[in-house]
Amino acid sequence: MAKQILVVGINTVGKTSVIQGLAEESNTNKPLNEDVFHQPENRILLEREKHQYCFIEMAGLAEAIKSKEDEDYKVNLLYSLLEFKKCQIDLIIFVTRSGTIHSNDRDMYVLIASIMPDTPKICVVTGCENEFDMNQWAKANEAHFTRNNMVFQQILGTCFGRGGRFEKVFGPLRKESSIHLWNCINSLLDDNAASSDIKSIEATTTPVTKTDPQTPANSNNIYNENSNPKKRSFFYFKKTPSSVAQQVKTE
Repeated sequence: MAKQILVVGINTVGKTSVIQGLAEESNTNKPLNEDVFHQPENRILLEREKHQYCFIEMAGLAEAIKSKEDEDYKVNLLYSLLEFKKCQIDLIIFVTRSGTIHSNDRDMYVLIASIMPDTPKICVVTGCENEFDMNQWAKANEAHFTRNNMVFQQILGTCFGRGGRFEKVFGPLRKESSIHLWNCINSLLDDNAASSDIKSIEATTTPVTKTDPQTPANSNNIYNENSNPKKRSFFYFKKTPSSVAQQVKTE
């Protein structure tokens, strides 16, 4: 069964280029037809080392984050993301560009993390070709992500530029970035699978303790059924030692 990987990021940061680069270092070993990236919901199936991966790029996510008017569209988008959650997304690749962390980047992270808090996340920073060591940018700026409550298992500095007179430079850097990203993807998927196995074993050996019926068993639930029916709360951050649960949307 193919691993489901959601690829997100605001417009023009290079999401399509990242998937193209991964395709070139997969069994496909060639650029993908551009037509596959012009669907409302792009699902690109790749195979590497006898394993299958389905990369999902959701069209319209960036526009919905920035929109201040089309609330219906935002609600539909949230339901779509919840459907993704039900389909068991195994990994999230968050693509951004080197430079300033924009509020739209942060808003998108908040949305994704509130719906899928336990899903492993990789931050792929594109446009790092001017760094002597591409990962140097990520190391130097990791604290900026943390200050914005953007927590990732891995932050990678990459180059997925293509074509033109700089292709001689882009080509080797793109290959290096693709291989490095593939290694991180497989490492996190393996770690997540091992963690799930441990939780499964614990669930079968740990006795169930009774909880107060008036108190939700899990304060991180996406949907709080005990809330006021006239104002129900949706979409919470997972609580961490440095931050309390933050409400993202109410109705």
